[in-house]
Amino acid sequence: MDFPEIWMLNLSGNEEVEITPPRPLSLTNVSLAALVAKEDARTSLVLAYVPMGSETETSVALATLFKNRSDNHMLMVNLSPDRTYVLRAEGPNNVDIVGYFPFDRPQEETDSQVGDSEEDESKTENEASTRAKETVVKEEVHSAGEETSVEATANAKTSRKAAQSKAAKSTRSRPATTKRTSPAQDSESSAKAGTLTSRRATKAPAKKPSAVALGKRKVKE
Repeated sequence: MDFPEIWMLNLSGNEEVEITPPRPLSLTNVSLAALVAKEDARTSLVLAYVPMGSETETSVALATLFKNRSDNHMLMVNLSPDRTYVLRAEGPNNVDIVGYFPFDRPQEETDSQVGDSEEDESKTENEASTRAKETVVKEEVHSAGEETSVEATANAKTSRKAAQSKAAKSTRSRPATTKRTSPAQDSESSAKAGTLTSRRATKAPAKKPSAVALGKRKVKE
C-alpha cells in the first residue's frame, strides 16, 4: 500500500521561510511547539504569496494560536508546485507545521489505470446494452403471446356464434314429425275395428213384429 510523503517545518517566533514546492504540497495542521516562550502571548501563522497575474504580494493569516486555549489548528491549504510562498510566524512562540505531498503515481501506472477504467466502462455499457436488448425481446415475446391469446379468444367466440346460428337454423327447418305405423299394426287396427262393428251389430235389439204380421199368424192358427 502506498502512502503520501510527509512534510514538516518548524518556525521560531517571528521567523519566516520561503518555500518553492517541487510538486503539489498540502498543509494540514499547525500547532504551538512543545516549548512555549510566552504562554499569554498569541502567535499567528501567516502565508504570503504573489497571486498569478499580479505583481503585489498578498498575505493571509492561516491560524492564531494561544497556549491552553487554541494550541493547534487544522489546515486545508494546497500549494502549487514551482511557485514561491512565504510562511511566517508572527509572535514570540515557535510553531510546527505539518503537511504532505500527495502520492505521485508513475505515468505508466496512471495510463494503465485509465485504460482499465475505460475497459470497465466499455464492459459496463455493453452489459447494459445486452440487458436492454434482452428486455426488449422479452417484451416483444410477451406482446406476441398476448396478441395470440386475444386472437384465439376471438376465434373461439366466432366459432361459438357460428355453431349457435347453425343450430337455430336446423331447428327452424326441421319438419313436424308424425307417428308412423307398420302394415301389421294397420291390419291389427282394421281387425279390431271389424270386430267392434260386428259386436255392435250382434248386440243391436230385435225389431218388434208389426200388427200385420201378428194378424197373419192368428189366421194360420
